[in-house]
Amino acid sequence: MCSPGRAPRPVHHVERSAIILHLADRHSASETAAALGIDRQRVTRCARRVAAVGPLKAINDLPRSGRRPDITEAARAWLIGEACAKAKDRGYPHELWTLRLLAAHARCHGPMQGHTCLAELAPSTVHDILNKQPVKPHKVRYYLDRRDPAFAERKAKVIEVYAAAEMLRTLPESERSVAILSYDEKPGIQAIATTAADLPPSRASIPPCSAITNTGGSAP
Repeated sequence: MCSPGRAPRPVHHVERSAIILHLADRHSASETAAALGIDRQRVTRCARRVAAVGPLKAINDLPRSGRRPDITEAARAWLIGEACAKAKDRGYPHELWTLRLLAAHARCHGPMQGHTCLAELAPSTVHDILNKQPVKPHKVRYYLDRRDPAFAERKAKVIEVYAAAEMLRTLPESERSVAILSYDEKPGIQAIATTAADLPPSRASIPPCSAITNTGGSAP
């Protein structure tokens, strides 16, 4: 019940006050949550607020950080330029940029280049900026560089081996003159190096490409 002439307190203020009183009586977070019929996480969150700012300030809403600063065109251009460079050229062990890595890179180095608006850059904002550009350096596709002049001949020999093995499998085991053993490289092995030059970003309909990678195995 509210006092005459006084506006009712917001529900979350009343709830926080009840949580603080229960915790002050040395009830655990689980006991407080059960007594008030609320989630335990809300109790622990309120307890952290009390520990940070005190019980009186914890009842009220804390001041928010406010609207993030607008990202200038100069900062966008710098970010796109960094995305067009290789992550390894910026001192990272990654072969390709990720949105999270590029955002962290921009937060660290952007303000040093005079772009203070990038100090709190989020990965989602990086995605929005890059996705609006005609050239999308964050989209990479691999291509095959066929450099072996005898590739067709070697491929035919491999196909013949598989065809012969399939024919042998149709024979009874007693009539087979050879044993068949088949194995292959695992396509999920992580690439260790590129074997051809990267293609630069393009405005064509084909996405920017990176060279085919070498997994350490032998090509057919």
